[in-house]
Amino acid sequence: MEIVIHYFGTGAYASGIGFKEIEGDLDLFLCGARGAESRHSEFPRTFGDLQLEAIVRKHDQRVAQTNGLGEKLVISIDDPQLWSPENPVLYELELHVNDDVVQSYFGLREVGKLKDADGHWRFTLNGEPIFHWGPLDQGWWPDGLYTAPTDEALRYDIEITKALGFNMARKHVKIEPQRWYYWCDRLGLLVWHCLLYT
Repeated sequence: MEIVIHYFGTGAYASGIGFKEIEGDLDLFLCGARGAESRHSEFPRTFGDLQLEAIVRKHDQRVAQTNGLGEKLVISIDDPQLWSPENPVLYELELHVNDDVVQSYFGLREVGKLKDADGHWRFTLNGEPIFHWGPLDQGWWPDGLYTAPTDEALRYDIEITKALGFNMARKHVKIEPQRWYYWCDRLGLLVWHCLLYT
C-alpha cells in the first residue's frame, strides 16, 4: 500500500492526520491536532524549501521510511495490517520537516457496504460485514457534567464499553476531548458522531 503524505501550514506544529482512501492508496493530510507532538523551529518561506523525511513504525519496529523535497512524500508499507475493533493496529508516524519533528499515529482500514443474501445493504469493515453494536453516548460524568475527571476515566469509559460487548459508540450532543478519540483508536472502538449545529 502506498501512503501519500501532504504537509501544509505555516509551521511544523501542524499535527493531526485525516484519512481519505483512494483506490488502495491512503492520503494523509497533516494539519490538525489529533494525538501529535512536535517541536517548532525556523520555518522555510516556500514549500519547495522543505526537506521531508517520514518514518513509519509498528510496535516500535520501523516498517517504512522515505525522504524528499517539497510538500509531498510517498511511502509504501508492505503487507499492511488493518485496524478493527478486534485488532486495533496503529502505526506510529514520525515526520521530519527541516529541523522540526511531528509525531502522530494512524490506522489503516477500509469502510464500505455490500448487499447480503436477501439484498439488504450491510456495513463492511476491511471487506467483511460488521454489525455496529453500541450505545448512544452523551458523555455525561456525574462529578463533572460534560467533563471527565481524568484521562484514566476517559480510558475506562472505552474499556467498559468494550467489556459490555459493544464495538462502537454513537456520540451525541457533544464533541469529546481528543483523548477520548485517542483511546477509541488505541482500544478499538468505532465512533459514530452526530453533527452538531449552531
